[in-house]
Amino acid sequence: MSPGPNLLRVATLAGLEPRSETQTQTLRVALVDALQQSQIVTETLPPVPRLGSEEQASIQIAYANGATLAGTLDQSTDWFQRAISAYRKALGLLNGCSAGPADRGRTQ
Repeated sequence: MSPGPNLLRVATLAGLEPRSETQTQTLRVALVDALQQSQIVTETLPPVPRLGSEEQASIQIAYANGATLAGTLDQSTDWFQRAISAYRKALGLLNGCSAGPADRGRTQ
């Protein structure tokens, strides 16, 4: 499976709240798999030129949210470190945006 659909899986899974130990374990396995499959997009590849900074930041944030949940479920500081790195990349991308969506709408 390519990284794109896996990022969608990460974003979806990160929004789930398991209600049993079985659901927690199933979520942990599925989330870690999706994160590992999508990390090439967030950790290795350079930014995609056709995507704006906000879109690229959204990719980083989706990955970071999933990594944060994986760190919680896995009790692994490695996932938290990955989340921190992705959040920092997103912040760097967003700091480069001069106007928010509402401001851009008024100037176009």
